[in-house]
Amino acid sequence: MNVDIRKLEKILAENKVYNAWQYVQSLFETLRYMSISCEMLLKVHQHRVNALNDIQKDVITEAFEKGCSKITSSYFKKTFLNVGGYELDDVVFLRKTAMEFFHYVRVSMDILFQIINAAILGDDAIDVDDDKLLRKILKK
Repeated sequence: MNVDIRKLEKILAENKVYNAWQYVQSLFETLRYMSISCEMLLKVHQHRVNALNDIQKDVITEAFEKGCSKITSSYFKKTFLNVGGYELDDVVFLRKTAMEFFHYVRVSMDILFQIINAAILGDDAIDVDDDKLLRKILKK
């Protein structure tokens, strides 16, 4: 679904709910970060699968050629990532990025409720500092 962002901005202004625009912009930014997190998860997972397949091939080849194979600690680092010269455990990175992804999902939901509050409820909008904002929006 494509959204004409200029048209949306104009509609909000014409309907005197332009204060919702800040939330729309924030939602687009958050969705972008969420998408990046998802792509990173997929790519790092694929890197891990490829590295583990390479390790498996190395172990099998060595076992076939020498009659036995040793798995050393160096194998454990073959799945690691090099991020700006920093060696990073891919499992830690996958966990961290998965948490970020779900954090962005949660933030997106919060922003959607802010858009509903500001744009749809308009003059009846609930104060954004109200600690029962979500419940009140759902009730309205």
